[in-house]
Amino acid sequence: MKTRTMNAVIQKKINDWLSSIDDPLVVKQIRNDIVVTGGCITSMLLNEDINDFDVYLKTKKSVKMLAEYYTNKFNQKVPINKSNKVYRKLHAWVLDGADLELWKQDKKNLSSFAYDYKDVSYSDVSEWNYDTLTCSDEEKNEFLRSHLKLSGMIMNTDEDRIKIIINSDGIAEVPENSDSIADSNEYDINGYLDALSDGDVIDANQLEEVDKYKVVFLSTNAITLSNKIQIVTRFYGDPKAIHSNYDFIHTTNYWDSATGKTTLNQDALECILNKDLQYIGSKYPIASLIRTRKFIKRGWNINAGQYVKMAFQISELDLSNIYTLEDQLVGVDSIYFLNFIEQLKRQQAMDKTFNFDRQYLTTVIDKVFG
Repeated sequence: MKTRTMNAVIQKKINDWLSSIDDPLVVKQIRNDIVVTGGCITSMLLNEDINDFDVYLKTKKSVKMLAEYYTNKFNQKVPINKSNKVYRKLHAWVLDGADLELWKQDKKNLSSFAYDYKDVSYSDVSEWNYDTLTCSDEEKNEFLRSHLKLSGMIMNTDEDRIKIIINSDGIAEVPENSDSIADSNEYDINGYLDALSDGDVIDANQLEEVDKYKVVFLSTNAITLSNKIQIVTRFYGDPKAIHSNYDFIHTTNYWDSATGKTTLNQDALECILNKDLQYIGSKYPIASLIRTRKFIKRGWNINAGQYVKMAFQISELDLSNIYTLEDQLVGVDSIYFLNFIEQLKRQQAMDKTFNFDRQYLTTVIDKVFG
């Protein structure tokens, strides 16, 4: 496909999506802040079907506004009094890491930015200990309702991060009547969502024409809409900054809404032409390792040296830390690990001396994926 054709295809898709947003302030903010990159451009260059359009934003303000817009849309669909497995009301909200930092400095109240949490000081949080509570089981359950998610999902947030928090299990599906969620080739989510869901999920394919660009599901790092739009909230910045978090060279071509033009990287084009996976480093090497499976299924090649690069980066990680493990596994392409992570976090919340080793990890993984 020629570059001018790709420009037209992406521009038409983005315009169509923007026309579905009913808040003009959001549209005005993000219109020239959009970067489309990743697999969709590779698919067009290879004349293959596009799985989805990966949308990134250049500024934190744009990410926050768009995340708040879609979490509000999601919450409007949630049945009244629907609760999750730790008895908290199912609700999505957006955490700005800058607010968390102000709270740690006693310059902001927790309740002013964290949904459904009472005011508590940062120093008090570090002293919470489930095991030392001398109270009834009912009161201990109340402790979990109040503090389990705060200890991890919220407190482990960098100042420059925008994070979608879901008072469920880290991912939330649209509460509609259907049997399954769409099986995108980009994500191994079918089995995981079926096992995780407290209720029904919606088939994104049924939304293609009837309910365009509606929230299919939310995760900490991304918002997936019907009609093949995925908004990545984990990273933001100019294309160079976004690609610093990418793993394979062939995914580094991009389209910029400010210019309406596609920029092609010579090295990326060579990799695409040869269907060659060249690893350039990533903040998420485990997710990259897992991602190689889907490319191999599509006829791509990878040499042993690329796996050594990934293995070396993985060796630098402290995977015995639950929140490091969570950050590595719950990437945009690895959301099916959420159930596994939640089991570890629940165990740690109830037992502060809990440490997991390889044997424990193997047991839990076999249980979740078996």
